[in-house]
Amino acid sequence: MHFVYNPSGDFLPPDQKELEQEYKKAMMEHFSVRFNNLYCITNMPISRFASWLKRNNKFNDYLLLPRNSFNPQTVNSLICRDTIGVSWLGEVFDCDFNQMLNLPTYKNNKSVKVWDIDPKEFQNTTIRTQSHCFGCTAGTGSSCAVLL
Repeated sequence: MHFVYNPSGDFLPPDQKELEQEYKKAMMEHFSVRFNNLYCITNMPISRFASWLKRNNKFNDYLLLPRNSFNPQTVNSLICRDTIGVSWLGEVFDCDFNQMLNLPTYKNNKSVKVWDIDPKEFQNTTIRTQSHCFGCTAGTGSSCAVLL
């Protein structure tokens, strides 16, 4: 069993290894529950969280938080570097967040369909990025890459 931690507000998750140890101890003491891993996921400023940020006049400030917390050591393990998502219509996405924002992978100004992929060519396709991508590279990084 694995646990996933999302911050409950407009802040970055703490260090995953430290938080995992705290959760393992607390879950065992209070509920006699053991789990394998705790994965920390950064809140992305999209969908419901973006709406909450906007309602509370925190959207622009939160956009700066992951950007100002960029950690270049997280880049090599980003899920978008070696994994794709596919919609039920066959459209290819670099990550689940891009899929939520309807930002499909493009090649030659057309969205890529999974059945059109040539793996040798596709490995050179540019990853589609926007400001929400800083969420995966902020602080100690978001651990979506290890959920697979």
